[in-house]
Amino acid sequence: MDISLFYLINKGWQNRFFDFLMPIISNESYFRLPLAVLWCGLMIWGKRKGRMVALLGLFLLLFSDQMSYLLKLLVKRPRPCHALPGVHLLAGCSRSYSFPSNHATNVFAAAAFIAYFYRWLLLPALVVSLTVGFSRIYLGVHYPSDVAGGAMVGFCCAPLFIFLQQAIFTWLDRRWRVASSDHA
Repeated sequence: MDISLFYLINKGWQNRFFDFLMPIISNESYFRLPLAVLWCGLMIWGKRKGRMVALLGLFLLLFSDQMSYLLKLLVKRPRPCHALPGVHLLAGCSRSYSFPSNHATNVFAAAAFIAYFYRWLLLPALVVSLTVGFSRIYLGVHYPSDVAGGAMVGFCCAPLFIFLQQAIFTWLDRRWRVASSDHA
């Protein structure tokens, strides 16, 4: 079923528009500037919550990326562009393993984390995440299960950092209350 769905997306939905669009969506360098502006905006105008989300978001991406990489080393699944015949390949076929998709892991982790704190971003974050995941299959570098696995890893990483943010806020609140009572 995984291979059939892969071919349906990779070859069955092949068209010029997707051939143009999917490499752009899948290339993280196109997201760097908007994400950097968002990050700076949170650091400058986001107050305590925004700054914490921005800082922990960076650590979340590092953590989720490493978790995905470790799973790749454990599973050692070859990419479809190396394992299947006739793949419509629109991106470089990396020598790294396929499961889980790092792109999916990172984008779903970030989406879940951001949407938890800014509920109004839930739908846009989900659309971006699903589109990036779809692009990885369309480009011929991941199976659908790689993307689904990456999404699950991302969704598992985000709550750890949500909990960490809440623990830090609780600790800071206690410290500030103690400090303000000492000055009173």
